[in-house]
Parts: sequence; C-alpha cells; structure tokens
Amino acid sequence: EIREAQGKVAYMAESGGLAERSGIEEFTWLCDLLGFHVAEVGPLPADDPFRAFLRDSLTRAADLARNLPTTRVFLLSLLADALPDDPAGEAAAKAALDKGREIVKGMAPRTSAAPAREGASLIAGHSVVGIENQTPYHLLVFVLGPEEFYVRLNPWSRGCAVLKNGSYDNAVIVTREGVTPYRGTRAYQDVARMEGYFIERTGGPAPEEE
Repeated sequence: EIREAQGKVAYMAESGGLAERSGIEEFTWLCDLLGFHVAEVGPLPADDPFRAFLRDSLTRAADLARNLPTTRVFLLSLLADALPDDPAGEAAAKAALDKGREIVKGMAPRTSAAPAREGASLIAGHSVVGIENQTPYHLLVFVLGPEEFYVRLNPWSRGCAVLKNGSYDNAVIVTREGVTPYRGTRAYQDVARMEGYFIERTGGPAPEEE
C-alpha cells in the first residue's frame, strides 16, 4: 500500500498536471495522498530511494502553489514532517510557520466557544491542549503567542501540544476551497483542555465543529 502510494505521487509529479493554473483538484488530491504518506510512513531513512524524489516533488509542488497560500503552507508542513533531519525540511518548517503567520494576520477573529473539557495541567508554567479533528479535512492549527508553532492533523485524528502559559492567537486552515478558516484568541493558565473550532463551508450546511 505504501509503495502504491509512492507510485501515485511519482505519477502525479511527473504528469505535469500540477503546473496547470486550474489544477486545484490536482493539488487537493496530492495533499491528501502526501498527508497519508507522511502520517503512515513518517520520516524516511537516509538511504531510502524515495527520499530525494519526495523532497524534490514537495519542493516543486510548494513552488507551483505560490498562488494558493493555504495549499502552499500545507505542502511545506508535509515537507518539514517528511524530512525533519534534512536542510530542505528544516527550511520548510520555518517557511510554513512564517507564511502561516501571514495568513493568520489577514483573517478576521471570531468568538471562541467555551472548551468542552478542562482540568489542571499538572505541568508548572505550562498548559496542555488536546485537539481532535472530527472532519474529513486535513487541518493546520497555528498557535501564536509566547510560543509559536503549528500542528498538522489528518482527517479523523487527534493531536496534543504542551505550551507556555499566556494568551495565544489560534487559527485553523484547510486546503479546501469554500471552507472558511477560523481565528480566535484564547488564554491558557495551567490548564489541560480539549479544543473545539468551527469549520464552515461557504454556501453549505451548518458548521462542523473540530
């Protein structure tokens, strides 16, 4: 299954479809496929023959997506996760955070819903945040404040982060057209909390809570 996925990535990159300006569906498909690969396979060893191809393909795809800001950030985050020990992966991690910060600043803030579950963190000076993605979308959660980082979540998955206490600007973006991103401010003070965000489809049914 993994080699089949790698073969599809190779075919996608070599077919030239990514170079077409109207190729939003191709980008969406590639993001889904690469999201699966990174989540299931993880970082590749230095001698894996697919490593160089994955690095070059993701770098090229991110460059071609320069007019699709959220897609580009997502592709950079995948490159960072796939090759954390590679200079290209390290550069991609920084670029993903920098460009994500730009996207967040351009988003209108919304009122945050009260957390569904909350308790004490038991870690001095830090809070623990759990995030559950209950949507069919790949999500990037940006956390900007005393610390700045992002968490990438595959569909129907969970993640957890430990962060310094303080006030944070949080945002959730996806790589789907017609899905309204979320931005809100939240304060953390020695809490353990499950986060919830509203993801809306433009012209679609009621919002989905993540």
